[in-house]
Amino acid sequence: MRMEGTSAHRIRKWLPPVSVAFLLGILIGFRFSPSIYLLFLLLFPALISILLLIFRPFPGGGIFVLVTFLLVGAIMARLQAISQDDQVFLQLAQERKVAEIQGVVASQIFQGDHVYYFDLKVKRLTDLERDWGTNKKIRVLLPLGKEPDFERGAVVTILGKFRAAEGNKVQKGFLKDLFWEEEGPEILFYGFAGQAKITKKSGGLLAALLQFIHRRATLSFERYLGRDQAAFMRAMVLGDRSDLSEDLNNDFRDTGLFHIIAISGQHMTILSSLLFALLNSFPISRRAKVFLALLFIAFYGVLTGLGPSVFRSVVMAFVLMLGMVLGRERDMLSSISLSLVVLLAINPQLVFDVGLQLSFLATLGIVLLSPFFLERLERLPAWLAQIVAVSLASQLAVAPILAINFHRISLIALIGNVVVLPVIPPLLGAGVLSAALASLVIAFTRPLMLLMDFILRYLFWVVHLLAELPFSTLEIWSFGTGGALIYYLFLFSFFPVWQKIKLNSRQRRIVGVAVALLLLILLLAFFLFPETPPQALTVSVLDVGQGDSILIQSREGINILVDGGEDPWMAYEKLRKKGVRHLDLVILSHPHEDHLSGLLKVIEKLPVGAVLDGDSGSNSFPYQEFREIIEQKKIPYHVARRGDVLNMGPDLKLMVLWPDYPPASFDESPVNNLSVVVKLVYHKFSMLLSGDIEEEGQQQLVDEEAPLASVVFKVPHHGSIDALNQEFLEQVKPQIAVISVGGGNEFGHPSKKFLHTLESMGTRVLRTDLEGDIMLKTDGYRVEVFSGR
Repeated sequence: MRMEGTSAHRIRKWLPPVSVAFLLGILIGFRFSPSIYLLFLLLFPALISILLLIFRPFPGGGIFVLVTFLLVGAIMARLQAISQDDQVFLQLAQERKVAEIQGVVASQIFQGDHVYYFDLKVKRLTDLERDWGTNKKIRVLLPLGKEPDFERGAVVTILGKFRAAEGNKVQKGFLKDLFWEEEGPEILFYGFAGQAKITKKSGGLLAALLQFIHRRATLSFERYLGRDQAAFMRAMVLGDRSDLSEDLNNDFRDTGLFHIIAISGQHMTILSSLLFALLNSFPISRRAKVFLALLFIAFYGVLTGLGPSVFRSVVMAFVLMLGMVLGRERDMLSSISLSLVVLLAINPQLVFDVGLQLSFLATLGIVLLSPFFLERLERLPAWLAQIVAVSLASQLAVAPILAINFHRISLIALIGNVVVLPVIPPLLGAGVLSAALASLVIAFTRPLMLLMDFILRYLFWVVHLLAELPFSTLEIWSFGTGGALIYYLFLFSFFPVWQKIKLNSRQRRIVGVAVALLLLILLLAFFLFPETPPQALTVSVLDVGQGDSILIQSREGINILVDGGEDPWMAYEKLRKKGVRHLDLVILSHPHEDHLSGLLKVIEKLPVGAVLDGDSGSNSFPYQEFREIIEQKKIPYHVARRGDVLNMGPDLKLMVLWPDYPPASFDESPVNNLSVVVKLVYHKFSMLLSGDIEEEGQQQLVDEEAPLASVVFKVPHHGSIDALNQEFLEQVKPQIAVISVGGGNEFGHPSKKFLHTLESMGTRVLRTDLEGDIMLKTDGYRVEVFSGR
């Protein structure tokens, strides 16, 4: 390849392949961890070749440019991977030492169910013995109580402990499952109550101004709009999604319209267009208009937090507008490529950021694919053709990312965009203008609020109506990076090739119908293809953090779930990833949230044959919701009683060993001690599932000579010392003990004494915090153990 033409033309021509080479280098650096010294050694001759190329171009010289950027990408990835920050944080989490961190607040302060949380860019770290300098961003959580009196930009010092997020490993996603070598827990910092101190209130005049605008705009939205409307406008205008309700989030995701909420290139395009329309009313030069627009976009980007998608939009806007000033032709593909290189040069790990992937691929799809659709929509009004073409192109481009990360794709996104997008420019424009006016006098915003309220009522009504339609979304659970790469290879090669192939209209229709039929067959196969049961009885102790969730699958296709952990979605997502589409039986051992909360989504979303429960009579909100869902879905409900035997298939049965009736009374932990205890029996194999039954309840089982002896023992109460009963263990005599426990949990589970007792009995101990999901497969005589790590 030769570099020809003007310098600007050559740069634009080479930006796309250079960005691909740089991206590939980063992925290679993360995946294969090549020697940093070898990379620098290879980079030296490549740079020499580029210098020679500048002064005297030679055939094939472009290859050296691509190789150089590939090496630079790999070097940047390796330099970031060499950082010891993560190892230090993980070590402190494992040691559970008290530590003090100092850094800059890098996000809004959000309020969750039990904590305040925010991102902190840590500058200094000490465990009261050693000091480290660092530049790592980490999520900080503070207990509810007095609201933190600092804001974004403040320098704070916080005393607390690092912890591994329970049940959470580094999130896999597009590219990450193939190219991310390391996998470990996400590390959080839990600050002690009253131990967050302000060192410096803000980052200067600009930070103070941004905080002032945020506060005034928030007050304005909350004064004149309803709760959901105000939360939506804060998300859309200020980038603060902390108060969006779960229902609103789900409605916009299910309809493929979440891009309206998330600040991205679409917002920047709308605001730039509105600003230019306003500036055209003034007799100022083109350069002055562009300069003012750039100032506004930069300021707005900083105001909304400069997340990856926002920063990408700001960089692209700068590139395009500078091109306007310099009189260059508009080149969206080069702008996308340049902004990608800039972003990844700042932080190579952003290549795995879902928001960045969605933002770039949506824009790339619009640039490369929308012209194809526009040509075929000539008969439609221009505005409608534009919306349909852009929506189709962007949805096709981001579909694999949505499938991999969110496991669902909207089937009505095109309809949603057609009926919703026309009202977004006036809504966004009114929102940004009201934020500016609120900085002066909040009352000035009232007329704009009336307009926004009208639009929002229409918007919410349409979105909710579409979300309630049957088959509005398609759930996809078995789609990975390999499939996505094949999809993108087809997508971004099919349309350009299709346009160049010379076929008459009849031949094109035939090919189009054939492709549509193929897609329809694949879709029907996905829905109609039955579940594939395992070849042996399989018991999966799922890693749901500090909680329990056990899935039992028989060769005949019987699915049983015992408990669901605490995370609302984790058990459901793990079931779907395993291909489980129905449950024949759900067992709730007891109504504590670390066993119950995850069952709510499971029984709500999956067909369930029956529910077995100890009927504790709990008045807790999650348990009442659990019973309401059972009643609404008319799921057969049974109360577990000692002596019940459930025949679940040939030679497979569940024996209920506890609780007794009438229920025994306990001095301590009555809910735990009344846990449903069942014994799974299949030929010679047996497994005791003991809920959280503690020492006192265990003794009752021993005294009543319950048939406790089992090959596998699910250790009660996550291995807590209060669940250790020597006589009970001697009756069980397990070969394998499984402990479901969250890494770095605050309770110190499992207890060292419990572990020592099991080991002294010759029992093999498996733990979900160390092994991940634990899978036991048996033919009824032999047991095979598989772990998820």
